[in-house]
Amino acid sequence: MAKIKRKCKGFVWLVGAGPGDASLLTLRAKECLKRADVVIYDRLVAPSILSFARPDAELIYAGKEPNGEKTSQAWINETMIAKAREGKKVVRLKNGDPFVFGRGAEEAEALADAGVPFEIVPGVSSAFAVPAYAGIPLTDRRFASSFAVGVGRSAEGENNSVDFRKLADADTVVALMAVGELEKVVAQLVEGGKSPETPAALIEWGATPKQRVAIAQLKDLSSVARSENIRPPAVLVVGEVVKFRDKLAWYERKPLFGKRVLLPCFDTESELASDLEELGAEVVRLPVAKTVRQKNRVRLQKAIDKTLAGIFLENVQTATASFGHMNCHGFGLGATMFGGNGDGEQKSPPPKWNGEGSGLAAGLKLMVEGIGVSNSAPRRLPESFLKAVLKEPIHIVAFASPSLVRAFFEAVGHERAEEILESAQIVVAGARAAKFCKQIGLEPSFVLKPHTFGRLAIVPTK
Repeated sequence: MAKIKRKCKGFVWLVGAGPGDASLLTLRAKECLKRADVVIYDRLVAPSILSFARPDAELIYAGKEPNGEKTSQAWINETMIAKAREGKKVVRLKNGDPFVFGRGAEEAEALADAGVPFEIVPGVSSAFAVPAYAGIPLTDRRFASSFAVGVGRSAEGENNSVDFRKLADADTVVALMAVGELEKVVAQLVEGGKSPETPAALIEWGATPKQRVAIAQLKDLSSVARSENIRPPAVLVVGEVVKFRDKLAWYERKPLFGKRVLLPCFDTESELASDLEELGAEVVRLPVAKTVRQKNRVRLQKAIDKTLAGIFLENVQTATASFGHMNCHGFGLGATMFGGNGDGEQKSPPPKWNGEGSGLAAGLKLMVEGIGVSNSAPRRLPESFLKAVLKEPIHIVAFASPSLVRAFFEAVGHERAEEILESAQIVVAGARAAKFCKQIGLEPSFVLKPHTFGRLAIVPTK
């Protein structure tokens, strides 16, 4: 009798994480991370990107260290298939784009052969994003109308690396994973017709706080790379377009470039995180608290009748606070939303308000999270999640409210929290957060106005 093949209940997304900067993560990639039960991630995936995963997701490291330990491709394939067959949603998170030198096709083929359903989620490739973050365009109508991309080092145990002599005719040549084979790549480009005086750049850890750029003529690049100790990962760019670097460099000029900021928060879509990323920081979102919904309508109505008449309130989570399915007018209120910093500090309402409604709260500007509709509760974060998102040094810890300071200690544990804060600068938004920090023995380096960390652009950081 023929054996009936069981339908796999799980699913795998092969997701491109981009070159490193979390702000380049696609909307689809974020959605997949938030839905995944399991995340299998590569060595180069940044902590700021891993912080978008669900805190209760199983995070599995599948990295390949240069000249060191390497997770076998067979094991990665087997793990993806096994987790999917358990009925789990799996994200296979790969740096850059999974189909550009990322073995995505091999992994997709393994899933297809195993009968596991999957989806490809393209990512921003390091081949063009990393040069852009170094201020180097790949094409320019005055100097370059073509470019070619190759990989300097082939898969382990294989002898099929790119012959760069065949790519030398392109105006711009890009090589990924080229540091270990740099002398060979340079020699082949010269043999293929590139002038030894052609400008060249090596971009180490591009689009991350550790980005460094070494510039030299092609003939001198290997010695410059050795003297500056350029290490993998690095992207090689060869061509006249490298001359744009001096004028177009922009990433390193951002005020918080090179800084990794830990942001304890309620929601990974925090507006404060966006403020910090705009300044050039890598932001590791740490969801230290969760919202606990309350469905007791009677309790809410009593709270409104008792306490809210004529009072202007604001509360945590400016971006998410809303009645949603609740109807303000059903409680005798006319209400609109306006921003808050989570400390209960009052702001003057707008000079004119045309909200309709009747009852004791006409004109009330109400943010409801924490006022009878929902409360926040600290969240103890699993060790696997903390190990993944805190694998790199933290330079700044930014607190938006006293409640998030408390939740941070509970979420990561007091010993780990003290270790992080010992070597990091503490930045707080609002006087109440600063006061609370001092009460528990923490000395903030900077106290900024509520609602934003934008003023970090004009204060010195270590």
